Amino acid sequence: MAWLLGLVVAGGGLYAVNSLTEQSAAVTLAEFFANHVATPARDLLHGIILTKQFAFFFTLTALLAVVLPATRKERFFSKSLLQDFIWFVYQHMFLWIMVGTYVTWMKAGFDNHFSHLAIDTLQTWPLWAKLVFGLLLVDLLDWAQHMLMHKVPVLWKFHKVHHSQREINFFTNYRTHVIDDLTFNFVSVLPFVFLSFEIPQIWVILVIQKWHPLLIHANIRTNLGPLKYVLVTPQSHRVHHSLQPEHHDKNYGCVFAIWDQMFGTQVRDYDVYPETGINEYFPLEQDYKWWQMPFLPILQNLYPFKEIGQQIVGKRPPEPEAQR
Repeated sequence: MAWLLGLVVAGGGLYAVNSLTEQSAAVTLAEFFANHVATPARDLLHGIILTKQFAFFFTLTALLAVVLPATRKERFFSKSLLQDFIWFVYQHMFLWIMVGTYVTWMKAGFDNHFSHLAIDTLQTWPLWAKLVFGLLLVDLLDWAQHMLMHKVPVLWKFHKVHHSQREINFFTNYRTHVIDDLTFNFVSVLPFVFLSFEIPQIWVILVIQKWHPLLIHANIRTNLGPLKYVLVTPQSHRVHHSLQPEHHDKNYGCVFAIWDQMFGTQVRDYDVYPETGINEYFPLEQDYKWWQMPFLPILQNLYPFKEIGQQIVGKRPPEPEAQR
């Protein structure tokens, strides 16, 4: 299953590249990059990240984490927060450009080769209805692929980069392996391509998916009351990151909790706030000096490949105690 998914993702990339080479000679690669990658990335940076709204949301989350912490063992301003902020910068300066290119090339590849398979039913819907439907659809698909990330061993090696954080925080959502990001975005975007969504509409849904997780990864003691049955909350997602075996492979939801409720993967103890992390070795920022931290995401991205190589040659990975 993992290798099949990898072939599908790679195939999408090959079709995208092929579609790019077939475009008019009048459109150079530089123009394509400027119009479809650089401009959307700049708009995302200045239109969302460097805004008063983002500053307000960060400040509010910080205050809640100080006043209502899930655990007082974790400080808001910590080495973990700094490391995940570096991931945040890395994601927006580099990965969003790469993902933006991939999404645009996927759309171009589909339009050039599979446009006859497009479903135009949603074209008559109002924009708000399309976005709501799109958000529900992509969240269901994310739930399914999130489950696969935990169930398929080779996919878990990449996904555990995210779960390795022992002090989940405001920026932990951006602590994700490049394979995770490419897979998530491929599966998320593909149905929108078939349903004839335009690139700006796809970006709106992807951006919503990036904002909500900022709150649910924060060290905040709240289950949002009655909303916990509909939305993923800081409490329920902390359980998903739990070290305790009884919480493993539970609470897969990204935005909505309804899928876990429907498929029986919801932990119904809404008042537990466990410690987080993984029970296996991983290179963590606590084991490195401050000046090494800007380079650590590179090492953490490479480590799963090292593990896979070790597994192929039959070498055992370090014990979890080795990182303590």
